[in-house]
Formats: sequence, C-alpha cells, structure tokens
Amino acid sequence: MDKFEIIYFSLSFLVFFVLQKLLFALWWNPLRIQKQFHKQGIRGPQYRPVIGSLKELAVIYRRAKEESPTPPPLPLQPQSCKENTKHNLVQHIFPHLPPWINKYGKNFLFWFGPLPRIVVTEPELIKKMFSDPKQFILLVQHPALYQLIGKALPLAEGDAWTTNRKLLSPFFNLESLKGLSHIVIEATEKLVETWSNLAKSSEWEADVYSEFEELVQNIAATVVFGRNAKEGKYIGHLQMKQENLIAGALRNVYIPGTRFLPTSFNLSSNWLRKEVDRLLMQLIKRRGANRDTTESDLLGYLLSSSMPREQIKEECRVFSVAAYETVSILLSWTFIMLGTFTEWQDKAREEVSEVLKGNNPSFETLSRLKIVSFIVPIIAIHHDKDLWGENADVFDPSRFSEGVAKAAKHPMAFMPFTVGPRICIGMNFVLMEAKIILAMLLQKFRFVVSPNYKHEPSYSVIMKPGKGAQIILTRI
Repeated sequence: MDKFEIIYFSLSFLVFFVLQKLLFALWWNPLRIQKQFHKQGIRGPQYRPVIGSLKELAVIYRRAKEESPTPPPLPLQPQSCKENTKHNLVQHIFPHLPPWINKYGKNFLFWFGPLPRIVVTEPELIKKMFSDPKQFILLVQHPALYQLIGKALPLAEGDAWTTNRKLLSPFFNLESLKGLSHIVIEATEKLVETWSNLAKSSEWEADVYSEFEELVQNIAATVVFGRNAKEGKYIGHLQMKQENLIAGALRNVYIPGTRFLPTSFNLSSNWLRKEVDRLLMQLIKRRGANRDTTESDLLGYLLSSSMPREQIKEECRVFSVAAYETVSILLSWTFIMLGTFTEWQDKAREEVSEVLKGNNPSFETLSRLKIVSFIVPIIAIHHDKDLWGENADVFDPSRFSEGVAKAAKHPMAFMPFTVGPRICIGMNFVLMEAKIILAMLLQKFRFVVSPNYKHEPSYSVIMKPGKGAQIILTRI
C-alpha cells in the first residue's frame, strides 16, 4: 500500500468518524432523548434535525414582537392599579412559555438546536429537584458559562461542591453578616450625601440603576477584596464585560468545536478570562506572601482556610460580579415600583421612621422592618395564576404580609434564591444589603418614576431595566 492509499483510507476513516459523530449528535441522540421523555409523559415540539425547535421559536417570537413591540408602560397613578398594572413580563420576556405550557402542560421538552431544554413549572417536581439534587445532574450546555463562572460553587458538583460549600458557609452566616453591615452603611452614607447635595434646592432626576451599580460595586469590592477594593472593582468590571458577551452567546445555538475558532467572541472572551485569572492570582499571591489572611474580607477568609489557591481564584471570580449585580438590579426594580405605587413607599417610610427614629439601621433592627422585608423581593414573583390567583400580575406586596409560605398556594411558587441544599449561599447578605440601603434612602428622600422612564425589561443573565431606571428624587 503506497502513501496515497494510506492518506486516502485515513481521510475516509476520518470523514466516516466525523459523519458518525454528527449523525449521533444531530439525529440519533435527540430522538432517543425525546422518546425517553415521551414515555414519562413529557412532550413538546417535535425535534427537527440540526435546528430543533428554532423554527417554532422564531415564529412565536416574531408574532409576539408584532403584536406587542414593547411591554405595557407602568401606570404613574396608584389609583389606576387594578386597570393598568397587568404587565405580563413572562409573555414579554419568554413568549414561547405561555403557549407551550397551555399545549404541552406544566413540564415540557423543547430543542435549542440539537440541545434539549426541559421547562419545569410544576411545584411538586421543582420541590423534588431542589430537595434531592443528587438525582439531577447539573449539565451546563454552553461552555461560555465556564468563562464567567469557572469551577466556582454555582457549577460545582459532588464532593467538590460539598467541600467548597462547607468552607464558604461560615463567611455568610448571620454572625458574620453583622460585621459586614457597617460596610453597607458607610457606602450608603456617601450616596445619601451625594444625592442630598444634588437635590439640595429642588427635585433631581437620576438613573438609579447606574447609581446603584456604582454603590453596590463599591460594597462588593470591599466585602470580597477588603483593602484591595480598587483592584477588585476593576476585576468586577472585567467580569461584567464577560457577562455581557456571554449573554449574547447564550441566545445562539452552540455548535460543538466552535469555541476553538478565532472568532471575535472567542478572542474577547478568552482575553477577559486570562486577564481576570492573572489579576486574581497576582492578588492572591501578594496577600498570601504578606500573610494577610485576616477574615475581614472574603479573600482573607479563604486564604486562612484550607481551600487551594486555584479554587480561591475561582470563588473570587464569581463573587466579584454576583455580589453586586443582583443587588443593584433588585434595588432598581424596587425603586421603580415604589416610585409608581407611592402609597407603598409611604407605608414603608412610616415603618422605617418608627423603627429607626432617624438613625441608621443595624443588623438587629432590620428584622423589625416587616413592610420593607416583603417589598424588597416583589419583582421576583412568578406569574402563574394557578398559584398566585387572578391578581398574579398586580403589584401587591401585602400578599407577603403573613410570610412567603402563605403568599401562594404552594411553597415552591416563590424562590428567588432557589431552595434546598443548593440555595444561594449569599442570600442573607443580599437581603441585608438591600434592606439597609432601602431603609436609609427612604428616610432621606421621596421619589417618583420620571416621565422619561421607559418600561422595557430586558433579559440577559438576569432581568434588567433595559432603558435605565429614571427616578425623580426630592429631599425630605
């Protein structure tokens, strides 16, 4: 056999191997998965080779855009609540969900290209999934997520998750949070001073989304990196760039192998990943060499633990962005809703004045702010009328007045931080931070939604005010 025959047979084998892999990934495996789910009573749009359910999705999204190009604006008069506040965010953000839930049931299967996606909205199954996570594999279908999160706690599995969760948990327990509350208070005092000067003689309009981003980023950088907050803030800035890149990638079908191609996305994402790695390891080595392992910040705490430095880098990577984006968006939506429904703003302010008596909140007094506590998470409520009743789309914080468990017909109806063993480890810190900031600002300012505000929620990794959150502030 001469060398040309060897090359010919080698190429033939390679082509056969590639075709076999493609046939398995694009046809046989999806049909096998679909058949298995059908046996369990879970159905959905029929799988189409290569494109999956993309054709049906395109039709639904195009029709939704034609019928409702923008979401209905929030009313500026509280008395119009019952008539005009049914802003169906699910229909606007995920228009494929309502028709497919109606057609296929609470749980269904659809296809993003050749990749299966399961939608689960049945409370009992959700409870089972979160209560016994060992029965469910955490499958990340888009490798771009690793560029942002790496091997940190949110994507960890098995023994790695158990070990790292145990190491991280003490930093976020209630006793530790008492020591972190002063960081939130000091940063918010500076914001209050800035806003007071700008609104000294008259009302002042601000995009509070941008304002809260800056505030909470400063807090997060201090909590995670301590006296290295300036470097930490820059790392968080790079991580936000990475998140914005990945948000776009997640909307596209991932084709295996494309992450190795020199595309604009891959080049930018890889550079951001390497730069964040470099900066974090540089900081970790410097702090470790100086034996700077005090527990006043997350990095110092982890350096004093048994966690390997490579894993410390991974955890600091995710907390540098997760610690501030969730809170800044939560506060922005809270201000938008309270700036629209000012009667609830007045009730919250009255409670804050009665409890705090003009003083800054403390960790102990936060538990006495009942109205503030059930206003803060309102934007995260789900919109299933079977669970929440006919007023599911109405802004009604009083539904939480007797606690989350009694707010809906099933305890799994409300879980902004998930539930079970994998519940968000930073939940208590996020809620403490949001309540402190809200309580301090309510004491100093009245606010209403500006006529310049455009209600256009946009969804990337988390739902944000797409055109900012313009609020008119007046000093009290």
